Amino acid sequence: WGLRTELYHLLGKHERELEVTREGRAQLGASLAILGFEGRALAALGRIDELRGLTDEIVATAAGQGLTVGDVLLTVARELRAHGHAPEAAELAQRDLQWCAGQLVSGAASGCTHRVKASLFAVCERWADAAAQWDSVPADSGDAVERLGMRGVLATRLGEADSARGITRELARLSQPGLNGEHTLWRARIAAVMGEKDSAVTLLRQAFGEGVPYGLWLHSDMSLESLRDYKPYQALVRPKG
Repeated sequence: WGLRTELYHLLGKHERELEVTREGRAQLGASLAILGFEGRALAALGRIDELRGLTDEIVATAAGQGLTVGDVLLTVARELRAHGHAPEAAELAQRDLQWCAGQLVSGAASGCTHRVKASLFAVCERWADAAAQWDSVPADSGDAVERLGMRGVLATRLGEADSARGITRELARLSQPGLNGEHTLWRARIAAVMGEKDSAVTLLRQAFGEGVPYGLWLHSDMSLESLRDYKPYQALVRPKG
């Protein structure tokens, strides 16, 4: 169900995406994964009132299949923004942050981790709050490349260009095994936020060549928003086959 709905989403066939999602709900029940797929389709269709109701259902659903409520709410907020509904995305993200603040369970259990909260702040364009959340992530709790890359993106958002360029150079120097282009992808994101579109597309193409997979994340990645109307980028990410 996930792959089928993702393919329809990539092709812009959102009514069919929603139909397939609801077929999945009829057969499998309202699992957190299925609700997330439905939220993605409703966001693309701009059906905000239905999405608000679905959000209540997501909050009431137990985590499962490796997903958490925080993960799914963040995905829906990003999809809203990606489909031209930035104010509604910020409204949903702010609601999600309020929900996270009220959770008594651990952040990992609910999905209200530092990373999720930082990303929700970013959807609200609260860059300083997002940076503070990332700074509070324990140094030994995750991917050092991701931490470094996010510092670069947020430094750019905050007008700290020299710091961002220094981080770009640091990312370029990385050479440990298993990077698979992740460091190059972060350089592309920083370049895109800086408005350096040609460099961003070149780095993105290089990242794909180094092992970064294509996927649905491309169209909802806030750091790449400046590239959406840029023809070389459109040609690179357009579904083929």
